[in-house]
Amino acid sequence: MDTLAQALWFSPADLAENQLGRMTTAQQARFQLAFRRQLRLTALAGLALTIFYLVLVLTDETGDALRCLTPFFLGVMGVMGYTTVRASERLQQDILAAQVVRVQGSIQKLKRRSLTQSISYWIICTGLRFRTSQAGFLAFQSGEQYTLYIAPHTQVILSAEHRGSS
Repeated sequence: MDTLAQALWFSPADLAENQLGRMTTAQQARFQLAFRRQLRLTALAGLALTIFYLVLVLTDETGDALRCLTPFFLGVMGVMGYTTVRASERLQQDILAAQVVRVQGSIQKLKRRSLTQSISYWIICTGLRFRTSQAGFLAFQSGEQYTLYIAPHTQVILSAEHRGSS
């Protein structure tokens, strides 16, 4: 198996189905796993935030924490809920449709460091940006021609083929 297939976790069977515009059952299962993991992490973060809020409110004798923290708490929970629902909808749309979009072109690589010093890796093809893992980032060669097979709603690279030099 080549480095691109290893980095993006696809098999020759996955690539063959993606070339026909379909997602394999293995790829759908990975999306289901990501969906469940996302829900668990959001529930855990919401629970931790709720416990933190309750401890602050219950130990506050003046009532200041309740007045100050309630709008903040509700805002944070609302944003968490909204982003989780949107991301879950996109994942579910890709799982149910099981379709793949083909993007062809020259690859550019972009590495960004955030304020928290974490690094995000991006592959740019025909003006479209796709976030990828470090292994996926390293497997692509800048300036080379590739065909990318993408899940349309989440913009996840499912598989890719190297097409040669520009």
